[in-house]
Amino acid sequence: MSGNILLATSQDELWSFDLSADPPHQLWHVPCGDEFSTPAASVDRCFMLETGWNARSNYTAWVSNYATWQQPYSLRGGYQIVCRNLKTGEMVWHTPIPDSQYASPILVNGKLFILSDNSKEIEMLDSQDGRLLGSTAVGAVKWSTPAITHGKMFLRVDHGVACYDLTASGLAR
Repeated sequence: MSGNILLATSQDELWSFDLSADPPHQLWHVPCGDEFSTPAASVDRCFMLETGWNARSNYTAWVSNYATWQQPYSLRGGYQIVCRNLKTGEMVWHTPIPDSQYASPILVNGKLFILSDNSKEIEMLDSQDGRLLGSTAVGAVKWSTPAITHGKMFLRVDHGVACYDLTASGLAR
């Protein structure tokens, strides 16, 4: 949720609702292919993990270009972070992310964090353009979502909880 806009996933679609209207009404919805991930939102954008089949904002174009399109994403696990305009649902950018099934992005200080490679690594992307800023091995439990507070990131791992200090990189404020 961001302001009065609620984001929800259902039946492989991402839905957006304006809750300030009486009654609330749907703004937009798009296929996303991963209803188990939770979207993240900022003031004007939303970020969602989507399966590779929705890499194009136009499904018809994807079908006609399937053979060409599939190759690059299949090598990276078929998942991607998609940034959309929060008010319209229009795609702003998308970045392939390897094997991030059921992962939810976290937005902190303009950076997106998402588990990848079956939760063995975490990726950090710039939320403005989707550029990969860094990646590191973390060995998190599959299907977990990082929690970030006061410059620290907490992750479930096989033997308990791991804590990473993000302040050394200047990320925390």
